[in-house]
Amino acid sequence: MAVRSGGVALTGQSQASQICPYTLFATLSFSLYRLVCGENGEELRYGEMWRRVDNVASALARLGVQRNTTVALVAPNCPELVVSFFATISTGAVATTIDRRNLVSCVSHVSAEMARQLENSDTAVVVFHPAMAGVVQQAVGRLQQQKQGSVRALICTHALPEKQPGLLYLPDLYGDDGSALPSTASPTILHTVPPILGFLAQTPEVRPEFLQTVRLLVCGAAPVGEALARCITHKFGSLFKFQEGYGMTEMSPVSHVSAKAGYVPGSCGVPVPNTAAKIVHVKTGVALAAGEGEGELLIKGPQFILSLCHFQVMKGYLKNEVATAETIDSDGWLHTGDVAKVDSDGNFYIVDRLKELIKVKGFQVAPAELEDLLRGFVGVADVAVVGVPDDKLGERPRAYVVKHPNNSVTEAALEQFVASKVSVHKRLTGGVVFVDAIPKNSTGKIMRKELREMAAKEASAAA
Repeated sequence: MAVRSGGVALTGQSQASQICPYTLFATLSFSLYRLVCGENGEELRYGEMWRRVDNVASALARLGVQRNTTVALVAPNCPELVVSFFATISTGAVATTIDRRNLVSCVSHVSAEMARQLENSDTAVVVFHPAMAGVVQQAVGRLQQQKQGSVRALICTHALPEKQPGLLYLPDLYGDDGSALPSTASPTILHTVPPILGFLAQTPEVRPEFLQTVRLLVCGAAPVGEALARCITHKFGSLFKFQEGYGMTEMSPVSHVSAKAGYVPGSCGVPVPNTAAKIVHVKTGVALAAGEGEGELLIKGPQFILSLCHFQVMKGYLKNEVATAETIDSDGWLHTGDVAKVDSDGNFYIVDRLKELIKVKGFQVAPAELEDLLRGFVGVADVAVVGVPDDKLGERPRAYVVKHPNNSVTEAALEQFVASKVSVHKRLTGGVVFVDAIPKNSTGKIMRKELREMAAKEASAAA
């Protein structure tokens, strides 16, 4: 069939496959599973985490956070970020994350950029890490001076040495001091991305005994590839089971995962329960059956589970109806922008992508951002940025540049210019290549596929 669904038929899923988030957390609350922070060793069982979520959600509600309110989260990956996120969505509010890596290094520029983002998203509450305290407070101060924005509360994820008036602290909202005994537990489940997987496979100093407690290794964010998967199997043998998954933020976020037993190298697995997937011809939109070739992957999830409104595929992009219509069609299918294929056993394989984002160590880099930056450099007439494959990073951004006539701009100058303006993962580590013209179609759209093919030929010639 052209349409594949996880579990049994979509019209009659088993009760076990219909566990909603609340049921899941209630079940985990009585289990021995726990989260362990890799930085400080803090151990947090699911029952305690859900209690903190409930208490913080109540505090947010008292601050006026409700449906359609926006809460900005400015923090690295840490338990406090998890609690803040679930507490926010529990109130029906919108959680928006501001990634510090996407902000330029100068403090004044950071605060100005953050102020712009807070204003544009109508943020009411900002939850931030102590490392960003000065920047966040400066950004909010800018809005207050300009009598703009709607920020009415600031919450710090950790207690500061000296408490500041008017500032709330997340541990105080837990209902206790938030302390926990340091954990001596060793990890049994390891979530990672292909660049880290490559590091584990290719670094001699990483010996199998280092992962002797790991029983399951799960990889996502980008295709693993058959070669890397076999390298992992060759090095670590049957030490742990391996799973690869596929998903997007737009679908909450997983649609496919491989079975713990019988992993097929290079495949991201089969659709998860209650999820339908199909592959359509890129030009005609006709659904393709197994073995009929490659096409765009489309995903459709449930809208109601156990009489609760539960959407797997997002409702849409906030305040962007055009982008929503371009991504979700009238029949509810989400167009992923990824090119895939499926075999006769229902295993899906991601082989390319239509969307243009570059992934560096799992972080997304928008070519348009770098192109816009480079176009502002004296001597650059035209530019296009693509990702070139890299064993360690996944991809490296490379710029193809057309110089103005009689201009002496150099590769080094452009690389240094970009490095001074963006975060590390957005730098032009793939280099700069000067060309006579940027390949474009009749409507002026950059033909990135031709540039990637050009990069592949350059790599082949250099090998």
